Amino acid sequence: MFAWVALAVVGGVVAAAGGRLANGGTDVPGSQSARTDALEADRIFGEDRTHVFVVVSVPEGRASSLAPLLPRVRKAVAAAPHVAEVGQGAVVSRANFAIFAFDLGSTLVDAQDQLADVRTAAKRAAGQADVTIVGEAADYDRYGTIARDDLDRVEKISFPVTSAIILVAFLSIVATGVPTVLAGLVLAVTFGLLFAISQLTTLSVFASNTALGLGLGLSIDYSLFNVTRYREALRENGGSIPDAVRETVSTTGRAVVFSGLTIITATASLFLLQVGVFSGMAIGVIAAALVAALGGVTLVPAVLVLAGRHLDRLALRRVATAAESGRAWKRLAAFVLRRRLPVAVGAATALALLTIPLLHAPLASPTASALPKNDRVRVVSERVGRVFGGGAVTPVQVVARGNRKRVAQALERDPGVGRPIVIRPGKDGWLLLLAPLLDNGDSPAAQETVRRLRRKLTEGDAPAAAAVGGTTAKAVDLLDRLHDRTPAVVATALLLSATLLLFAFRSIVVPIKAALTTLLSVGAALGILTLLYHDLGIGESDRLSFFVPLFLFAIIFGLSADYEVFLLSRIREEYLSGASSDRSIERGLVASARAITLAGLVMVAVFLAQASSRMEPLQQLGLGMAIAVLIDITIVRTFLVPATMALLGRANWWLPGRRNRGQ
Repeated sequence: MFAWVALAVVGGVVAAAGGRLANGGTDVPGSQSARTDALEADRIFGEDRTHVFVVVSVPEGRASSLAPLLPRVRKAVAAAPHVAEVGQGAVVSRANFAIFAFDLGSTLVDAQDQLADVRTAAKRAAGQADVTIVGEAADYDRYGTIARDDLDRVEKISFPVTSAIILVAFLSIVATGVPTVLAGLVLAVTFGLLFAISQLTTLSVFASNTALGLGLGLSIDYSLFNVTRYREALRENGGSIPDAVRETVSTTGRAVVFSGLTIITATASLFLLQVGVFSGMAIGVIAAALVAALGGVTLVPAVLVLAGRHLDRLALRRVATAAESGRAWKRLAAFVLRRRLPVAVGAATALALLTIPLLHAPLASPTASALPKNDRVRVVSERVGRVFGGGAVTPVQVVARGNRKRVAQALERDPGVGRPIVIRPGKDGWLLLLAPLLDNGDSPAAQETVRRLRRKLTEGDAPAAAAVGGTTAKAVDLLDRLHDRTPAVVATALLLSATLLLFAFRSIVVPIKAALTTLLSVGAALGILTLLYHDLGIGESDRLSFFVPLFLFAIIFGLSADYEVFLLSRIREEYLSGASSDRSIERGLVASARAITLAGLVMVAVFLAQASSRMEPLQQLGLGMAIAVLIDITIVRTFLVPATMALLGRANWWLPGRRNRGQ
């Protein structure tokens, strides 16, 4: 107990210092866009560069005041820290604003921290005029700011709602202290761990958001499962606290370990993508699951020993009496066992039908359109786009060496490229061409323009040795990587989770069935999300954000296996004690259903709080995870799993070479 408090204090102190949390991480190693960035740094500038834009606006009727301002703003920007170069000239529109480019001599990640100094200098020089910095770095800077604000709001929303559910779940005011203690210490240690990791590598700012949701939810889940089992063991062991704690650790503690390992291995499959944003978010989940599982098998038992029989002080008597009787769950278990075939077929069919919309789910890449509609960076970016083309502030970048004229003509003649095209000479005949796209940078039309330019400039009889990059090109490479490696990620998550379940339950059938039911659960959740956003258009975008399907799959696959572990652990205990197959399913379902359902509702509450984000990608992720957990604790865990187990009978526990229940 004291060790956990000490770790939490240290974790809280170091986490308060911040960390190298940033946005970006969408680069695909080995891709053409990554090669473009490398060539630009090596052959053009001799250093990393990030291209950014300043937009200076004046009110209607004061357009004449704009021209005198620009030289002062340009001079101030040029003198700001980390600014390597300011573009020649400025483009003035009839919409009372001007735009000019500048370069930061740094990577995209570092540029996000450096924008504040440039913004301050430009605003000071502009006086009463509005100054907004736009471009990829500005978009990511706003993502980070909003994500951090959302983190605070999620905490404020989550804790009151989850506290109410916890009170009903734990049946007494004193017992609610167990998850409260575990959650507080787990989150402090987790954020401290993430801070330490961020000193070694840059983590996505979203790692904190995912760690908060999973850390809070898993802490409550593991506390609830432990407390429920402890109460049962205390009654069965004549009130002996040491014996009850030992039995809790040997049964539920074992399930907690396998649960945590399952979530970790399922999420670790995201590392196969080799894309920073997925790796960073995976690290957040893994850290939260690891710390929560360790807390579940060490801290919670310590708290139970200290609480002893006082755990049920100030109990909610009516709720406790209803929970102990389990009449509703007994009736439900009897119904499922009596109607096992139609229940199994009906549940599986319903989930399969809900999965169908996923087959045509389009993905959106990260741009300013992911920001809230009233966000200043988005508003100004869209205003510039309406005048100069949707991709004006996220231009396509071409690094080439060869026939300069033919390369420039290829860009000028392309129907998806606008003006002006900026050409910068580099070393040994290399040159950089920056060209605005006419269509919005994350649109299918803009992505097709990039693919077309690549065919013209880098394939077949190309006029030069060239590489095509930029924000939209990164999106093209990212979507291609997701398309190519998603099967490997899914297969790896299935294989690793099935292997863990094989060791946990010593059965071949259980892992296969768990994988299939979990796939149905995740597929149905993603299908509903696609139906809501793409088919019914409930959001601003008609596409799912690029990271939502695969990240949701990894997390929900782990959480679904988590609930599977606790349900099957209780059923297996009954079966090994000599109960028949049907009897063990009934007892296991009745014993675990309430805890699993309430634990799932806690997760739903946390994820719905995350869905209150001002950014639609995080809204989609939070809503999708809430839907997936709700499906899992109702259709899957209550109907599909018990019904299929009842159909299989003793075959559930089949393992080659095993001759009896105890082996």
